[in-house]
Amino acid sequence: MKKDEPLKGNASELLKSIKATATFKSTYEKDISLLTAMLQNRFNKPTLDELSDYQLEELGKYLKKLDSYQTGKTEMATKNQISLIKILWSQSYKGKDTELEKALDAYIKGLGALTKKDAQKIIGGLRNGTN
Repeated sequence: MKKDEPLKGNASELLKSIKATATFKSTYEKDISLLTAMLQNRFNKPTLDELSDYQLEELGKYLKKLDSYQTGKTEMATKNQISLIKILWSQSYKGKDTELEKALDAYIKGLGALTKKDAQKIIGGLRNGTN
């Protein structure tokens, strides 16, 4: 499935799944301007109806991840971990076009969430790459 593919039959099920998340109900359903801003920032589209199936799937994953943070099932990365990642990154990798750079840039821009476990993996990878 391509990122900008138009909506197909799967869209209604994806929309139901998105609207059933706790984050959608507690935040975006109550304030449409927040939903519009988030969609514009993440997908450069102002409404759910304009998202492709792929984008709806990505949004569903993102909202479910946020739900797990709200319920305390997942611990967020610490400020120290984030600082260390930025330092290690700037020493060795800044400017290279890699998937890790894209993920880190997305986190820094506030488009994603980073767990403690993921931060540990990134730190390990950065340290191994600087040797």
